[in-house]
Order: sequence, then structure tokens, then C-alpha cells
Amino acid sequence: MPEFFSAVNAYQPPAFVPFDWNTIIPGWGFSYNAGTRWRIDTNNTSSYPGTGTTITSIDPYSGGTRTFTVQGGPSFVTSGNTKYFAFDGVNDAFYSNFTDNFFYTENRIMGFWLWHDTAAINIKRTAYSIWDSSTDLFDITINTSAFGYGINLYVNTGGPATHAITQILPNTWNFIAVYRGGSNAQEYTNTFRVYLNGSWVSTVSNTTATSVLAERWVLGADNGSGTAATSSWMPARIPEAFFSDSFGPEFARVNAFVSGIYNGTKGRYGL
Repeated sequence: MPEFFSAVNAYQPPAFVPFDWNTIIPGWGFSYNAGTRWRIDTNNTSSYPGTGTTITSIDPYSGGTRTFTVQGGPSFVTSGNTKYFAFDGVNDAFYSNFTDNFFYTENRIMGFWLWHDTAAINIKRTAYSIWDSSTDLFDITINTSAFGYGINLYVNTGGPATHAITQILPNTWNFIAVYRGGSNAQEYTNTFRVYLNGSWVSTVSNTTATSVLAERWVLGADNGSGTAATSSWMPARIPEAFFSDSFGPEFARVNAFVSGIYNGTKGRYGL
């Protein structure tokens, strides 16, 4: 009998090991964490201890001074290896307490894990929002229609209003990242590349500058007030999100960075 139990235990799956952002990006000599300006992870107790309404950025620069406030009272859920807030699509979101000018004239990378619940069609819902107090903004949204759940990029209120990218499936985990810059660009450009679940799926060029100043970040809603979330509420889960430097102009670095994060974190979400 002891031999039987030993044999059963021998075939148990190994314990889940979270992705270590301090590991070195293969071929580049610096860590994934090296360029992050803010990063939150509701699975990590250093970012969210499991209670309260404060999520702390675990980037290497701010020393815990950059935080997001949990707005609206969403439920905090543990499911398998994943811990997340369940946004109800009515008034739930994360909004930041810090104001910086990271999204001005440099190449940048941003990304997040998203589960979008089934929702009514013909509604714009914002996953990742950067606003200032005037007309400058950058939003990554999911616009629902009879055709599906489409990722869109909104650049400033004056337009061009939106770039339609591709579609995601609801009720499953999706990793979305956006690189603002260009292939081998030597400086800032208005080109956006979008990464979805392991592949770069679209490149779009925009004629409107995205020089958002005095930025406020909101996840799961829009940020028309310049401070808290105000509209475009998303019924969703967003456990991880980040904003990072691009480590230089070479697109190969961007690809190694984003692909490494996707491949390193997807196991938590059953992928």
C-alpha cells in the first residue's frame, strides 16, 4: 500500500512557478524588469496583499510610491494559479495615483492580461487608458459588434479616432501588448505594433502625435476626468499590466521582451 501511494504522488504535476521578471532576456544582457516604469500583478502579494483597495507598482524605480486604487468594489477571486479582480462593467476599475510624462516622445511598450466577459454588442469598453487633463489620450479598447470583440487603438480625441486591429475571444485569457515606435526606428514615431497571444498581428501608422503629458493610467475603464475612472467600463479581469521602455530602437529587442513575458506568464492562465 505505501508503494501505491508513492507511485500516485510521483505523478502529481509540479508546483506552479511564477515568471521571474528579474531573469535576463535571452541574447540581450538585461532583465525584463530593467525598463519597466510601472507594473502591477494581483497574483503577487508585493503588488496586492489580498485585501484593501491599493495595488502597488513593483517596478524597480519607484520604490513602491506608484500605486493604483481599486475603484467600485470588484470581487477578488482566486481560481487555480490565478488571482484577479472581477470587474462588473458598471463602475469597477483600477486608476493610478501618479502623474508622469513617460508617453511623450520615446518608444514605449505596454501590455496586459485580459479576460473579457460576454457583453452586449455595439459598445466601446476600455482596457488600458492614458489621459491628461486636456485632449491628449491613448486608449486600448475592446469594441463589441455583431462581428465579435475587436481590439481598437484610440489616439487623442481629435482623431483619427480609432484603428481597428484584430479580434479576441471572450471568456478566455488574452495577452495584449502594444509597441509604439517602428521597426528599427531610431527615434519616436507614430507607428503602433500590436501583439496578441504569441504573435504580432498588426502594424498601423498614425498621423496624430501621442504626446500625452501629466498622464493618468486607468485599467478597465476610461479616464475623462484626468484622475479616476469615469466611463467605458469593462466587464473583465485584468490581473497583470505594465508600461516599459523599449530598450533601444531595435525591434528584435522589443520582440524578445514581449514574447518572453507572454511565454513566461501564460502558464498561470492555463495556456
